[in-house]
Amino acid sequence: MTVGRHYGEDVAYFVATSPYLQLSKRAKAEAFLSRSVEAAEECRPTLAAYPRVQIEPLAFFYTCLRSLGTLDLPFIEALLSEHSWRGAVWGAWLAILEPAPHLLAAVSEARGRWPHNDWLVKCAIQGASPSPEDDAILRLGARCRELLRDVARPATPLRRAPTEAEVAQMKQEQERVRAAYASGGAEAARAVLPGTLLEFYRQDYPTWAAQQVRNVL
Repeated sequence: MTVGRHYGEDVAYFVATSPYLQLSKRAKAEAFLSRSVEAAEECRPTLAAYPRVQIEPLAFFYTCLRSLGTLDLPFIEALLSEHSWRGAVWGAWLAILEPAPHLLAAVSEARGRWPHNDWLVKCAIQGASPSPEDDAILRLGARCRELLRDVARPATPLRRAPTEAEVAQMKQEQERVRAAYASGGAEAARAVLPGTLLEFYRQDYPTWAAQQVRNVL
């Protein structure tokens, strides 16, 4: 596993908000992707205006862009190995959108891990080859890449996974919170949290990410 791992709860958010179910079976994926591509081709000027302008028919492409904005080796490794078949499906699709050689090893290691979804992993591996086979999913992936080519990818921050020392520190902080709650109730417990690692990692991903944007502005 590559160093510099991302916080698992953050990666899980990207899995949960992805259309993994629509991409899980070949026939369903082809139909879903065909509809999505058709919508994007009809609304291409609007897609180019992302993120300033967003419309519901292009939601799939916005989801792709947000994941592509954070796509690196630790991210795709986590998707393919730590977040069940759902993460493997989304990771394989991102690898089709970004057929980069440095991601291929992680995708190849996922072969056979989720038999019912292995077809998409195989597509991702084939898509990264110098001469990919003619395949409907890969053709649709190529059309998606073309549609997204000139659309700015958002800078998508992720928290790094806590170290063992930080996990131990959070356990100590949790004990202090419990002690404060036992002696003074919820208000006393909340007063202990500010500035702690526990507070940092307990925030859900959207809340934390929105705070990063506010900090930049």
